[in-house]
Amino acid sequence: MHLFKEQHLGSRVEAGSEPGPFIIKSKYLGKRKEFVLEVVHSSLANQHIVTQDFGRLGGHLYLVLTPLAGGKRTVIIIWGVHTASSDNHPEWKDICKSAEVAVDRHIIILGERTQEFPNLYGFIVASDLEQNQTEMHFNRGDNLFLLQVSSDQRSWNDAIAGISLFLEDFINNII
Repeated sequence: MHLFKEQHLGSRVEAGSEPGPFIIKSKYLGKRKEFVLEVVHSSLANQHIVTQDFGRLGGHLYLVLTPLAGGKRTVIIIWGVHTASSDNHPEWKDICKSAEVAVDRHIIILGERTQEFPNLYGFIVASDLEQNQTEMHFNRGDNLFLLQVSSDQRSWNDAIAGISLFLEDFINNII
């Protein structure tokens, strides 16, 4: 994966450099489950059968989980929110609410058109100059989360560790 030094159109990931697909495995109640995990960049989402109609959500990346044994797919929408130079940045609960409304409206608009509409989850990574540690904010039960991370490059190792742990937990709970 190629990461830009500075964000480009809200993303630090170069389109087309996403890793994968991956096979991930889970054991739940003694049953083994296997999934294909694909990372889809927003600028290429229109070329993926599952994310082709997700443009209105404004996600920067989409994690698509497809059960190998068949069944409903799951999509984790990832938004990057950069507030480093903002004089008046919104409350985190308002950012979560905005994402929640976007997901709900999307389900209403597109969910009625197809029986194969995926389960949708949201994950917001919000950078903040005033934040020293990675901090989790919840909204909408188990479907939407905001992870507040420091914009200070001296804290990026902690931020990456926090994001990694969260995604691992998040995906394990979904599958």
